Amino acid sequence: MKRTMKKLVLLTMAFALTLGINSLNAEQGLSRDRHKMGPGGNGDGPWMMIDRELLDQVGLTADQKTKVDALNSEHQKTVIKQQADMKILRVDLRTEMDKDTIDMTKIGELADKISKGQAELTKMKIMHAAQVESIMTKEQRTKLEQLRAERRQTMMERSKNKSGRARPMKEKE
Repeated sequence: MKRTMKKLVLLTMAFALTLGINSLNAEQGLSRDRHKMGPGGNGDGPWMMIDRELLDQVGLTADQKTKVDALNSEHQKTVIKQQADMKILRVDLRTEMDKDTIDMTKIGELADKISKGQAELTKMKIMHAAQVESIMTKEQRTKLEQLRAERRQTMMERSKNKSGRARPMKEKE
């Protein structure tokens, strides 16, 4: 009975940790769209990732595009390594949770490492976006913010149409 309760508490903790990390990802808009720069996607805020389409509309010079491409390559390599390390930690956590004798200290350490890894990914995303924006002129950054605002508006309108309410039918002419 005591062992069953212990496992139940551990599973609840693991579920809460997983739910928290997934919620963080959802709030930050971390998509897995391979056309976005880095691990992120369409999160709100000044660190929103910049996709290629927006960069093309901003009017980067050839030199700026070269610099951004170099930043993107290095950023992607770093993110891939960080994500791989986190996957290994999750496997270690699952292995530890499946043991007959559960080491609460070890589980706590692994959970902390996973949380720190997620925080590091977020930091990398923010720093990368800042590096990309530092390559741009003030006018280009202003244009980028305008494009982001337009995109957010479009997405909000789309989500309203998908919210389960019937869309008004267009009249035929």
